[in-house]
Amino acid sequence: TSNPQKIVSAFDKSDFIYVREHLAKKYLENLGVRQKIYTAPDIVTIINQIFPEAILREHYIPINLPDTVNGDKKLLIFQCNFINSEVEAKKIIKNLNLLKDRYTVMLMPAAFSHNDHLYLQYLANEGNLSYFHPNSVFDMVYMLARSDFIISTSMHFAITAFSYTKPFVVYSKNMIKIDEFLAISNISSLFKISDWLDLSNRVAQIEQFYADGGVNKISEAYNTSVKNIHDVLKKIN
Repeated sequence: TSNPQKIVSAFDKSDFIYVREHLAKKYLENLGVRQKIYTAPDIVTIINQIFPEAILREHYIPINLPDTVNGDKKLLIFQCNFINSEVEAKKIIKNLNLLKDRYTVMLMPAAFSHNDHLYLQYLANEGNLSYFHPNSVFDMVYMLARSDFIISTSMHFAITAFSYTKPFVVYSKNMIKIDEFLAISNISSLFKISDWLDLSNRVAQIEQFYADGGVNKISEAYNTSVKNIHDVLKKIN
């Protein structure tokens, strides 16, 4: 952005431009990009077509899969890549322990480069919570597809949850890309929180939303998103 003309030049020399956010399209157009810009949801939205849940369950079982995953309770995956204060950590621990009544709660990092694992290991130690260390991206996708609920600060964990039509909560404070993901995918703001204090109550609300047939709305939004992606990709040829 320090040299807008270089950006404009690079994009205008492109044969095809596809962005995942309406805001990104508007930004490029305002810079002066003349090449046509297509928008569609993030390509990760179709991950369930690349790794169907049935195939993952049969062929991609992590070698270090905890026995508790196969227990009687539903599986809840939690991820975060920042904790702003000890007070915030206590909010997270309190809410996750409330959810342990009906879920096997498993903490799992999305990106080691963001130090997810350090924050999550801290929460696991302080809150008597279980931590799962994925050895590959396949382990991550297996656990997400296998889960019954996903809570995350990661946009791509949220998108993966959406892809497998799993109930999810994404935490965001002024993260435009999260808002853009929800908007372009036609997902209600019910699925976003900005205070960990609301977590267990929001999980209950989303559980009720799904119980009341909300899964059909999510499936419809997903199918529309996939169609939009495929319609854009067809234009490459």
